[in-house]
Amino acid sequence: MISYATNREDVVLARAFGLRPSGFYIDVGGALPTFDTNTYHFYRSGWNGLVVEPNPGLVALFATQRPRDRVVNAAVSDQPGELRFFEVAESVGESTLSAEIAERHRRKGRTVTEHVVLRRTLADLCEEHVGDRSIDFLSIDVEGHEREVLLGADFRRWRPLVLVIEATEPGTAIPSHAGWEDLVLAAGYRHTLFDGVNRFYVRDESSELIPALSYPATRLDGATDARVADLMASLDQFRGADGRLVGRTAAWTARQVQKAVNLTRSILGPVAGHGKSRS
Repeated sequence: MISYATNREDVVLARAFGLRPSGFYIDVGGALPTFDTNTYHFYRSGWNGLVVEPNPGLVALFATQRPRDRVVNAAVSDQPGELRFFEVAESVGESTLSAEIAERHRRKGRTVTEHVVLRRTLADLCEEHVGDRSIDFLSIDVEGHEREVLLGADFRRWRPLVLVIEATEPGTAIPSHAGWEDLVLAAGYRHTLFDGVNRFYVRDESSELIPALSYPATRLDGATDARVADLMASLDQFRGADGRLVGRTAAWTARQVQKAVNLTRSILGPVAGHGKSRS
C-alpha cells in the first residue's frame, strides 16, 4: 500500500476495510485530490465518494484527477446560506472558515484571500448525493469548523461505519475535540483511536471494526509513503536494463535521490507511510 494521507490515516482505515474493490466515502474539506488526503488510496482502489471543498480551484483539480467522485464546491456547516472562506496561499490545506485562525496566518506573513462561499449542511448534501447508499467512512478536516459540520449532520439516517475527524487546533498539537465530541458520542459512535492529529470513531452497531481501528499505523501494516515511492521511481530512471546505474552523471544524480529517500525515511520514522504525493 502507498499512503497518501498526512498522518497515515488511510493506512488505519485500510486495515479495517481490507482489499475491498469498491466502497463509498464522504470527504468534508477535500483540499488536494492526491496529496494530504485520506481518500485517494481508496479512490485508486476503485472506490468513489462525495467530496465537499469550498476552494473552486481545488474543485477543478478533482474534476480532472478524480472524475468518479461527486465534488461539491461549498462549505459544510450547521445551516444553509453563505460563509466567508479564508484561502491560505502558501498552504491550501490550512485554509479555514475561521476569521480568528485566518488572522493567525496573516501574522505569520502568509497570504490570506477572503471569498464568500456557498454554505450547505451535511444532511442536505447526503439527501442530494447519497440517498440510500451506505457510507463506509466520513472524513472531516475543516480547520476549526468541526462542531458546525457535525451539527448539520443527520446521524439517524446516514450512519457512516467510521468517522475520522481532525482533532487538534490548526497547526498545533493542542487537542480540540472537547468542543464537538459530545455530538459524536450522542449519535451512537465509540472513540477508538487518537493518532496525534485525528480521532477515529466506530458506530455502535459496527463494533467488529474496533480492533482494527484501535492503534496507529505500524511497520506491520506494510505501507510506503507516497513521497518515498516517488523518489524511488525517480531513482529507477537512472538504471539500465540490468538494474545498474548508467553513466557518471546518472550515478551522481541517483546518489542524491537515494540520499533524499534516506532523509525522508529518517524524518518519517520506521514506518514509511506519513505523507502523500502530488502526482
